[in-house]
This record gives sequence, C-alpha cells and structure tokens, in this order.
Amino acid sequence: MSMRYRIVASLGAIALVALAIFSATQSKITEFATGTPEATVQAFFKSMSERDSEGALRYFVTDTPCELFELDRQSFSQEITIDLVESEITGDSAKVKVRIRYSSNDMVSGWKEDQVIRLEKESGNWRITGTPWPLYDCEQEKP
Repeated sequence: MSMRYRIVASLGAIALVALAIFSATQSKITEFATGTPEATVQAFFKSMSERDSEGALRYFVTDTPCELFELDRQSFSQEITIDLVESEITGDSAKVKVRIRYSSNDMVSGWKEDQVIRLEKESGNWRITGTPWPLYDCEQEKP
C-alpha cells in the first residue's frame, strides 16, 4: 500500500469521524405524525417561536378565551428547548406533557419546568383548549 493511499484513507476516516461527531451533537427535531395531539402542540410552539400569533391561534378550539393580542405579548427566548415528556388520549380529549428547559447565562442559572397542554378533538382535528404555556391569563376578565 502506497504512502499516498494511506494518507488519503486516513484523512477520509478522520472526516467520517468528524461528521459522525457533528451529526450526533446537533439538535434533532422530531416531526410528529400529522393529525396527532403531539403534532398540534409542536405546530403551536413552532408558530409561537416564529412570532406568528395568527398561526398559533389557529391551533386553538373555536371558542377559545385566548385572543390574538395575548399571543402577541408572548415571546420565546432562543435559550429554551421544549421536549415531549408524554401524551395521553382519552376519547376526544388529550393531554401532552412537555418539558421546557431554560439555558444558563451570565445572569441566571438554567432551570426546567413541565407543562401540560390540553386538547380536544374539534371537526376531526386536535385543538388546544384552556390557557396553555406560555400564556397565563386568557380566561381573565377582559378590559
């Protein structure tokens, strides 16, 4: 085996290892099956992270107490991650439990919290009901 061949083979092996390490360390987003409660919650959070309040509001039940201005007031920090913990379907109702993780920074240490998003089946689609995180006051009296 020639020296040139060994060098090329070694460089190729190093490149493959580097690619494997890079791929393993990248954040992977799971795409949940369309028509599931998990997919609805994921789409809601995606809309919120893109500051698309109108898009996010489409994932709520028709008679939601939440209004567009309430979604407009919320924003997602780039320092959070949201993971699915578990989900449960009972007839036309569902609960999706998510874990929100906040990264540490110069001012505060990171922390995590679990939130449950409740959904109902409406016209064949899963829709968010109640007041989901990051909203806290949709059901209060409006001015």
